[in-house]
Amino acid sequence: MWIFDLGTTASRFRDIKPLDRFAKSDGENGAVWIVDSVIKVRGMPPHARLVRQGDSGGGYRTISLSALADRTMYRRLSPLSAPPSTPSRRGGDGLSPEGFSL
Repeated sequence: MWIFDLGTTASRFRDIKPLDRFAKSDGENGAVWIVDSVIKVRGMPPHARLVRQGDSGGGYRTISLSALADRTMYRRLSPLSAPPSTPSRRGGDGLSPEGFSL
C-alpha cells in the first residue's frame, strides 16, 4: 500500500530543483516536464512550477513536491545541464524573479 512509502517520498522531494525533468508515470502523451522553480510559501507544502519541454505556448503546471516525488505519479528523468538561452515566458506572475523558456 502506497501510504507506507510516505517517509521515503518525503526524503526524495527535498532534492527537487530547477532544471530537473519529469514525465508522468502513466506516459501521458510522452510529455516531459521541467522544473522551472520551486515555490515555498509559509504554511503551505512546497510546490514546483513545471513547464512542458518544447512548448512555446506559455503553459505550466504547479505540482506539490510530494506528488512529484511519488513514483506512481511521476518518474524522474535526467536533468538539463543549463537553462536554454531563450528569454523567459513568464509574465510577471510573481512566483520567482528568474525564469527560462523551453
